[in-house]
Amino acid sequence: MAAMPRTPGFRDRYDVLADMSRQLRECRARGETCRILLHGVAGVGTSSVAREFAELEKGSFERALIWVQAQRPDGSAAPFEEMLGTALTGLGVPDGELPGSAAARLDAYHRRSRDEEFLLVVDGFVNADQVGALVPADAPRAAVVVTGRALDRELLVRGFRDHAVEQLPHAEARELFLHDLAGTEIDGDAVDELVRLCGGFPHLVRTLAALLVGRPQDVDWLLDELRESVATLLELDFGGKMRGFVQLAYERSMSPEERIAYRRLALLPGDDFGIEYAAFALERDAKSTRRLLRTLTDLHLLVESGGRYRYYDIVRAEARERARQEDGAELCDKLVVRVCEKYLEEAALHDRALADRWRVGPLFERLRTHTGPAKTREQALAWFKAELANAVACVSAAKDRGALQVATQLPVALFKYLHYHGHHAWWLSTHEIALEAAEGDDAAVMQLCSQRGSAHLAMGNVAWAKRDFELSLEKALAIDHPLGTQSAYEWCGKAEARAGRTESAREWYRRSWEVLERASEDEIPPEQRERA
Repeated sequence: MAAMPRTPGFRDRYDVLADMSRQLRECRARGETCRILLHGVAGVGTSSVAREFAELEKGSFERALIWVQAQRPDGSAAPFEEMLGTALTGLGVPDGELPGSAAARLDAYHRRSRDEEFLLVVDGFVNADQVGALVPADAPRAAVVVTGRALDRELLVRGFRDHAVEQLPHAEARELFLHDLAGTEIDGDAVDELVRLCGGFPHLVRTLAALLVGRPQDVDWLLDELRESVATLLELDFGGKMRGFVQLAYERSMSPEERIAYRRLALLPGDDFGIEYAAFALERDAKSTRRLLRTLTDLHLLVESGGRYRYYDIVRAEARERARQEDGAELCDKLVVRVCEKYLEEAALHDRALADRWRVGPLFERLRTHTGPAKTREQALAWFKAELANAVACVSAAKDRGALQVATQLPVALFKYLHYHGHHAWWLSTHEIALEAAEGDDAAVMQLCSQRGSAHLAMGNVAWAKRDFELSLEKALAIDHPLGTQSAYEWCGKAEARAGRTESAREWYRRSWEVLERASEDEIPPEQRERA
């Protein structure tokens, strides 16, 4: 296996890669989809092995690698319809043509994948159900590689073969450490001790090497610190904090401005962020913000990909705790709320480009007289695609900090995009959080129930949908809101029609038209009448 190509810095694992390649050949000889489970403790490099396998076997697949993220940073499962959307995109389906429901996406996936030759990596699976449905029904030259932190025997029952990824042996870990030192000379005994302290985990090896690149004079104090805290460092690396490394980088390698950026950017809701929102949070211009992010990235506290930045989960947890300690809870909460308010405003502006439908809430009232340049549909789709996950995270972040108006309005602004793309899990979860925040606000409850009901209807939960539409109607009548009343009647009719109760549906539609006929143009504007 010495002749096999390797990615820069990749060490060992050739026995695992050889076994994976052998399994691929055996499966193709039998005419069946290859199913591989890569498992190992967090930080050991299962994802790196999957990437290396894709590189080594790229000539074996007609299509490019399809990479599906199965896990959120908090460890929860990614929405299945989102995973299917990623897989379909990888198979050549444009974003705008993705089916709406999970069931339709699953059907399209199996039709599209038939007889295709592709490698699908499901990274960080949470449960076997996430994986089983993604095995193509009729693609004998395809391969599915699943990475995770545990050996899930249910996957073995489903035909997967497991490949354990172990810690690096000392010699390979040492080689990796010297590679990442990039020529920086350090005493051999010190190298050996540092490598042993890392316990064979590639992430820790590379982290410590990065701290010493160009700074060999720091090795003695680094060893002193790690000798005192190495057990805690290893434990925290798996548990989410990794205080030992961060403490060293924070105190020795950062300017005051970089420390502020490190603490406060970790407060941003969501998984990753771009320059724009980082600059907004730090109240700096884009140029200086980019410099700060470059430093944090060089210190291995951030990872940059495609112009967006994310923390390691373990580092983010430490940074947030440090922010609370050094900046105070009040400042932290104000920053988060300010960012959530920006997401609300941006979401509302982009929502108007997708569907200028009626919305209730103080921000939407202000936007009726908005005189700035309107967003294009292309701009709106691009913004939602990049920022949707963060905007969703802002809903709970705002509610938790008492910013109830933000928490109730943001799901309203997200509704149309969630609807278009079938993000039912986010659709329901955001509206449920918002309804808790909207208690006592009849107008907000009216619209949120209407939108949540439409999610239930899209998923085939007609009874739940009908209950939501009836509650929306109740609130609309209570506040004498003709547009809300007309809409609720119409949605009740749609629910009845979906249930096959035609006569009842007609009655609901009749009531909807009666409201339209009675209402003035101020109560129901012409552009909204046309959509009724």
